[in-house]
Amino acid sequence: MSGAKAPERMLDPICDMIVVVADAQARGRTVEHDGRTYAFCSNGCVKAFNADPVKWAAKVDASVTASQTLTGEAVIDDGMRRWYASCRCCLSDAYPAIVAQLDAERDAAAAH
Repeated sequence: MSGAKAPERMLDPICDMIVVVADAQARGRTVEHDGRTYAFCSNGCVKAFNADPVKWAAKVDASVTASQTLTGEAVIDDGMRRWYASCRCCLSDAYPAIVAQLDAERDAAAAH
């Protein structure tokens, strides 16, 4: 990654469960594909991903694209994962400085 802290949690691309990355790594339930790490809740999800990684990686990318905001908020792409600046869950682990900046901007706007 480009100096950013790796996320502590990810969505399993197969079943959309929230996965603690360290737990998935300890159980051998992470897969590297096309420069990204994917974490899984179960061996069944790992098997499904490995059967067609292009399909599941495309699902992740489509999900990210589909959730793009209409307001033009920035997308942060560090080469491994993509985050939208409005996604506090993603940013809290990956970019705490940006979360602080967004909170300050929100508070300043609310004060006016």
